[in-house]
Amino acid sequence: MPLDGAKPLVSVRNLSMHFPIFKGVFRRQVGVVKAVDDVSFDILEGETLGVVGESGCGKSTLARLVMALEPPTGGGIDVLGQDINALPASELRQLRRHFQMVFQDPASAMNPSRTVEWILSEPLRIYGKYDAAEMRRRVAEIMELVGLPPECGKMYPSELSGGQRQRVCIGTALI
Repeated sequence: MPLDGAKPLVSVRNLSMHFPIFKGVFRRQVGVVKAVDDVSFDILEGETLGVVGESGCGKSTLARLVMALEPPTGGGIDVLGQDINALPASELRQLRRHFQMVFQDPASAMNPSRTVEWILSEPLRIYGKYDAAEMRRRVAEIMELVGLPPECGKMYPSELSGGQRQRVCIGTALI
């Protein structure tokens, strides 16, 4: 807990994710891979946390745990004061309106058969009750914010550069 008493937006305590290693015909466990082992941190409003390390050290696993995309083998994660691993799926879905993940590979995070406008408007359809005009306005606003020209809205992911695809993913998280 921070010294000034501010409540963290995200609080991770003793988080672990261990993957068992099985071998043989009877699939006997012979070891364990400790992808994340006893990690703790807080993120306060206005703060940014960077996680760095060599390939395979557990950065992506940590992110997937914090997003509640997989359950940890130990520890706890509170987001906005709620234990995300104890929430029913419907409540977790509502809480996810407040935190999103931008995946490293933008091409695999987007539906290749949908336009950029459709991809960016999907969170609005899922989480909000917006009419078509409001959705178009919000999508245009977010495209400008992330530096995508308006003509990109009618394009498909395969027609975009890698940087443009990453901006679409960032825009989806922001919207």
